[in-house]
Amino acid sequence: MEVRKERITKYYGCHFGLQQQLCHLTFGHFCPTMPSMKGSEFLKKLKALAERKGWTYEWRPDEGKGSHGALYVNGHKTIVRNLKDELKSGTFHAMLKQLGIKESDLHR
Repeated sequence: MEVRKERITKYYGCHFGLQQQLCHLTFGHFCPTMPSMKGSEFLKKLKALAERKGWTYEWRPDEGKGSHGALYVNGHKTIVRNLKDELKSGTFHAMLKQLGIKESDLHR
């Protein structure tokens, strides 16, 4: 079975309206412009956010199967998978949605 490699070029606009080439991606590579985060980093950032906003924060690693665990933030629950692995973009955004948190809140 032959694997077809696609070449994808990402562009970004600068302040002067010009487009500059940012990177070339081959199928299966990570995008350097999208922030990647491990599960453990996600927990640390959420804990700091909860402390800043005065929210409740509880990590229960025993509530999940295998390497999964339950995270409760301000009355909302999500499941976090293996803390050592990078979170996939869709998983990351789904967890934020389940917790009712915006991505911009994490990076402050």
